[in-house]
Amino acid sequence: MYQKTIKLFLKDGDPNERIICELSNWDGIAYKLPKTMLKESKDLKYIYNTGIYFLIGEQEGIPYIYVGESEVLYNRLIQHLSDDKDFWTECVLFTRKDNSLNKAHIKYIENILYSEAKKAARYEVDNSSIPTQSTLSEFEEAEMKEIIDNVKMLTNALGYKVFLYEKKQKVDNKNILYFKTKKLEARGVITNEGFMVLKGSKVSDMPPKNSICKGYKALRERLQRENIINENYEFTSNYTFSSSSAAANVISGYSNSGPIVWKNKEGKMLKDIIN
Repeated sequence: MYQKTIKLFLKDGDPNERIICELSNWDGIAYKLPKTMLKESKDLKYIYNTGIYFLIGEQEGIPYIYVGESEVLYNRLIQHLSDDKDFWTECVLFTRKDNSLNKAHIKYIENILYSEAKKAARYEVDNSSIPTQSTLSEFEEAEMKEIIDNVKMLTNALGYKVFLYEKKQKVDNKNILYFKTKKLEARGVITNEGFMVLKGSKVSDMPPKNSICKGYKALRERLQRENIINENYEFTSNYTFSSSSAAANVISGYSNSGPIVWKNKEGKMLKDIIN
């Protein structure tokens, strides 16, 4: 992979407000806009172009995303302010400066990005149906795939790990942490992306307690629905949680502190290892 230069322009001088993003040797442009600043963004140069967009937010502690496309980005985003998609707090949109994308192009991109987001399973994808994929020429497909790669790269650079797959990495047994009770036996490691629970870890077969955060309960249900946790209450693949506590809550079904319950093989708690 070649080195890349990403330019971020803070439109309002604040990283929590509007950001304009460009990638070296690419004619595309991205906007990251808070929902509360959408209406005052109507004068942005390329915001009426054809392109694709993401609505991003969370519900009950679970990250959500909606993948969309429009021939007039700003108008479509304004419509979302009054529809039933209340979860989003930010939107990220992508277009070409020369506005050369057509409806077939963006439908193709939307379908691929939807599928990639579902496969990565980092976010709950809020689309009610699978976007249809348009038919393109071989030349156009190659061109759109390059755009898709750039969109995924910039989305990650802007802080959203929507398309980030679990890396296949060799796990050093010295770094493995354990969470064991009579009902479960899980293994995990700290990574640059969060806390990764390892394939084969067993979770509690008891229903989650009512006291557990609704977001953790919903996440466990999603992992079971997507067979990341199977009918035998085992992880079928490695899965990265946002924190050791999130992992511990989902695995046990009750509220507890990850830095305390995760321990190395000598019995040393995670919080002491970190300190």
